[in-house]
Amino acid sequence: MKYFRYVFIVGYVFILFLIVYFAASSASESTKTSDKTTEIVIEVYDAISPTKESVKNRYSMDEISHFVRKAIGHFLLFFSLGFFASMTYIYFINKMKLRLILSLISGIIVAIISEIIQIFAEGRGPAIKDVLLDYSGYLLSTLIILLIMFLIIKKKRGKINDS
Repeated sequence: MKYFRYVFIVGYVFILFLIVYFAASSASESTKTSDKTTEIVIEVYDAISPTKESVKNRYSMDEISHFVRKAIGHFLLFFSLGFFASMTYIYFINKMKLRLILSLISGIIVAIISEIIQIFAEGRGPAIKDVLLDYSGYLLSTLIILLIMFLIIKKKRGKINDS
């Protein structure tokens, strides 16, 4: 069980790798990845939809693809990064303030760097709104982890005070 904490570092590094890989992809490679992901999302959505009406009947492929790119390619990827980063800092950094500062700053730094990398990718460029979307996913998961930690600490202190 003592090695369990290393799972978070591996997850953190893996998600960082994915972010850099996707950011460095050319526009055509990014479109292919996005199109494949969109098709998978449509298949899953249509399979579990209670209406049995395909999402393609309600939205254009451009709208669906845009949503998938932003929701999965940006928000969820950085949400995952925020989770693994926060858990890594929790397990490896003892000082609460340092943990919090690193958690908050590292997310915005990675979001900015991922957009800067796109300057060098063929047919791509950076976008401030993507930095904001990336960081919002990162920040949400970080805040959820911090809230859970706060509740755990509060509960432990309550038990200690009740004894």
